[in-house]
Amino acid sequence: MERIRREVWNGGTMMEKVNGAMENGMKAADAAALGMQEVHVPADTMILGKDCYYDLDSYKTLRNNNVVVIGSPGAGKTRGIIIPNILQCSGSYVITDPKGNLYRRYRDYLFQKGYRVLLLDFYDPTYSIGYNCIIHAKTDEDIMKLAHVITYSNHSKEHTKDAFWDEAAELLLTALLAYLNNYCDPEERTFKSLVDLMNLETVQEDYSDQVTPLDLLFKDIERIDPDSFALRKYNAFRLAAGKTLKSILITLQTTLSRYDSESVTRVMENRNELVVPDIGRRKTAVFITVSDMDRRLDGLVNIVFTQIMQELVQYADKSCLDQHLPIPVRFLMDDFATNVTIADFPRMIASIRSRWISTMMILQAESQLTERYGDDGRTILGSCDTYVYLGGEDLQTAKAVSERADKSLKSILEMPLGTQLIFRRGEKMVKTTTFPMPEFEARRFEEAKKEFMNRNWR
Repeated sequence: MERIRREVWNGGTMMEKVNGAMENGMKAADAAALGMQEVHVPADTMILGKDCYYDLDSYKTLRNNNVVVIGSPGAGKTRGIIIPNILQCSGSYVITDPKGNLYRRYRDYLFQKGYRVLLLDFYDPTYSIGYNCIIHAKTDEDIMKLAHVITYSNHSKEHTKDAFWDEAAELLLTALLAYLNNYCDPEERTFKSLVDLMNLETVQEDYSDQVTPLDLLFKDIERIDPDSFALRKYNAFRLAAGKTLKSILITLQTTLSRYDSESVTRVMENRNELVVPDIGRRKTAVFITVSDMDRRLDGLVNIVFTQIMQELVQYADKSCLDQHLPIPVRFLMDDFATNVTIADFPRMIASIRSRWISTMMILQAESQLTERYGDDGRTILGSCDTYVYLGGEDLQTAKAVSERADKSLKSILEMPLGTQLIFRRGEKMVKTTTFPMPEFEARRFEEAKKEFMNRNWR
C-alpha cells in the first residue's frame, strides 16, 4: 500500500488523481438530483447515438468496426461519439487530441480503470513520452517508407507539378536515414543529427565535381561496406549536376525545417520511448497532441500514426497467435482529414480488421477525404461498415447522404439539431438523437473510483 501511496504519475500522486477525478465531471448523485435518467450501456460495444450500441466482436456481427462520422463543427462529434467510446474502455486506444482537452479530462478515469495512460505531446512536451520515428524504422523498407512519409507529409496529394524535386529529395533523405540507422549510435538518430548530416552537403551550383564533407563520409562507408543500402541511394542522388543538387537540397531543407524545433527535439530525445507493441498487449490509451492553430507539425503526426499502425500490423502478423492482437486497438481520430494523412491507409484500412485494429474517423465533409487521398478517399469510405451523419451544410455530403437514406436533399439539409443518421452495412438506416453524455459520464466516473479503491485497498 505504501508503494501505491508514493507512486507519482505526471506531476501528482496516485491518490491525488483518484480523489480529483470526480472534479472533472458531474457526480452521479448530482445527475440524479437534476432528474437525469440513468443510462445503461452494454460492455464491449461502440456508442453511436441514444440507445444505439453495437457489438465490437466483428466475428459475431460479420462487419468491421471502422466508422466514419461526419458533421459540421459543433454538431457533437467529439462529445456525442468520441468521448462516450473512450468511457466504454473497450480495448486500447490511440487518440488524436488537438487541444489536449481529452487527455486532461479523462486520463484519471482511464488510469482508475486499469489503463496505462500515455501522452505524446509535440506542442508542450513537459509531460510527454518520447517518440523517435527514426529508431522505429528498423529495416531498409521501413527507412524508405519513413523517407516517403516525411517528404510528402504536408502534401494534400502526393503528385505535384514539380514531382521531380520531391522524388530526388526523398532519395537523399533515404540515404541519410539509412546512414543514421546503420552506422550511428542510437542516441544520435534524431532529426537534429539528420539536419546536421544534410548541412554537410555544401555543394556549389557551378561545381558538381566538388567533394563535400558528406561525400567523404560515404567514401568511408564504401571502403567498409561497398554494397551498403545507404551508399547506393546516396550515389544515385549524387549523379545530378551541381545546380540540380542545390535545388534538391533546398527542397529537403524546406521539408526538414518544419521539425527543427525545441519541442520536437525534446520528444525525440526523451528516453521514455513509446513501445508500440505494448499498445496491443495491455490496455493502453495514447493521446497524441499537436497545436490546432499551428499546422506546421501535422506532418509529424502523420508519421507517428503511420508507424504505429504499420508496427501493430507487423506485430500481429509475426508475433501473435491467430495473427491478431491480444488486446483490440481502436484509433479514435478527431479532425481526421485536417491533420492526419496515414501512408498506405486506403490499403491498410481494408485489411486491419483481422488484426483486431479499427478506426473511427471524424470529418466535416466527405470531400476532406478526397482532398487528402484523391480517388482513394472513396476506398476509405467503402472500407467503413458504419457511417454516421450528424448534419451539416456541405451540399455534396448532403447529396451523398440523401442517396444513402433514399430521402430528399431538402429533408437532409433541414435535419433538426441533435439528430443523427446511422448506416450499417446490411441494415436499415437508424434515425436517432445525440447520446446523453452527462449522466453516462457521471456514472462512469463514480464506478471507476469505486473499482480503483476496491482493487488497491482491499
